[in-house]
Amino acid sequence: MARGKNRKGKKKGHQKKAVFSQPPQLATIEAAPAHDNSVTIQMIEDLVERLNTVSRELSGLKAQKPRRLATIKEACAYAKMGHSKLYEMINTKEITAYKRDGRTLVDLDSVDDMNNRNLVPW
Repeated sequence: MARGKNRKGKKKGHQKKAVFSQPPQLATIEAAPAHDNSVTIQMIEDLVERLNTVSRELSGLKAQKPRRLATIKEACAYAKMGHSKLYEMINTKEITAYKRDGRTLVDLDSVDDMNNRNLVPW
């Protein structure tokens, strides 16, 4: 490397100076052309119908509650039964179960429903 030069081949001590410029002037905003702002009854009725549709869809989403899912081991402890009996009830569709990533997950609400169906009044 030549004496007095840095790696980029420039002489030492010669750095670019920061140049500050004045901010650009804001452009003047011209008035927008006038539009017809009249609203018809049909436009209002269409808007109300759309709002009602969205409202019905949102109320349907709120009604759903999240599933309580548990592994087989956790479900056995929750239901106070062995895994063989639990699998038997899953196969007979008394209890709802799902497969996810190779694991069986049991819906604990279905376990509660099964227990409520099998209760004997005194």
